[in-house]
Amino acid sequence: MFLYVILSLLFLFFGAYSVVVKRNFLKILIGVELMLSGANLAFITLSSGSIVAQTFVIISLLIGTIFSAAGIALAISIYRQCKTLDVEVCKQEND
Repeated sequence: MFLYVILSLLFLFFGAYSVVVKRNFLKILIGVELMLSGANLAFITLSSGSIVAQTFVIISLLIGTIFSAAGIALAISIYRQCKTLDVEVCKQEND
C-alpha cells in the first residue's frame, strides 16, 4: 500500500511540474491528466476497497475523459488559429 501512495505522489508531482513549467498546450494537458490519475490512485489506495470510493473514481475518470476531449478540441482550435501549440507565442499574437 505504501508503494502505491508514493507512486500517486510521484504522479501528482510530475503532473504539477508539467503544468507549471511546460509551454506546449498538449504537455500541459498531459500533466493535468497525470495529476488526475495520481489523485485517483491515492483515493483508491487509501479507501480500503469501499464501493463509494470506487464509484467516485469511476465518475472522476468519466469527467477526466470529457476534460481530455475538450482539451484536445481546444488544442486543435489553438493550432488552427496560431499555427503553434506554444502557449506564450499564441498569447503574444492575440494581444
